[in-house]
Amino acid sequence: IWNEQGGNEATLKNLIITRGYHPDGGGIECGHYTVIEGCHITNCYSQTGGGISAYMNNTTIRNCTISGNTSEYGGGIAVSGSSDGPGSIINCLIENNMDGELGFGGGIYANAQDYPVDIIDCTIQGNDATMGGGIFSNSFFANIRLNGCTVRNNYTGIYSDKVTITDSIICGNAGYQIDGTWIDGNGNFINDTCQTLIGACCLDGLCTLATEQDCNSNGGEYLGDNSDCTDDPCYIPPVIGACCTNDTCLQTLEADCLYWGGDWLGEDSSCDECEP
Repeated sequence: IWNEQGGNEATLKNLIITRGYHPDGGGIECGHYTVIEGCHITNCYSQTGGGISAYMNNTTIRNCTISGNTSEYGGGIAVSGSSDGPGSIINCLIENNMDGELGFGGGIYANAQDYPVDIIDCTIQGNDATMGGGIFSNSFFANIRLNGCTVRNNYTGIYSDKVTITDSIICGNAGYQIDGTWIDGNGNFINDTCQTLIGACCLDGLCTLATEQDCNSNGGEYLGDNSDCTDDPCYIPPVIGACCTNDTCLQTLEADCLYWGGDWLGEDSSCDECEP
């Protein structure tokens, strides 16, 4: 699919693109003012941008899966920056893409200019390249901002020239995590191995330690990474109220009140409310 680099806007939404070939953008080649949303782009091949080749002038790629593509420059995505407007890649899964013979950017090859390219809340994993298996940032034009992303388990991590990295996880990549100059925007976890983060999970008043994914899949409430079950944070106090019987009133559970044949007046009710 090709969108000419003109002034007209184009939106590509919820497409499945597979086994495409083009020298520039095996799945999609796009220019100015393009939105690519909810697309699955797999097993495509090109010289530049195996899945997508994008000139990032007011271009947005979001909620897409880019996997199993191959290219010399950017197995998953190749982005060229702009002197006319910004671009962004948001909430995308970019995995299992690879370079060709040259080996630049298995997941993303980035060549940004005056305006930034923002890569936000993306997972970049299992990609393969000699230089920048996760991300390769061109040393001549460097205006890439990585925020809230996970770059893990790639063959080589991020090859960087002044990439700004904030609130991101860079871990478990073979060869190196980050090679080159980068700007620390704080909040990053960078390590040769990836931690499995766990925390307290509340389910039916009980507290266990679990990953966020396991907790949520079982219908629990995850209390945050590294939280624990100390002080019983999941305790649910019993619901009690006034239980009126023929000759007395007690503060008790509804089930107990009914068992005794009483009249339960509801949560936090008072014995003063019992009729004489």
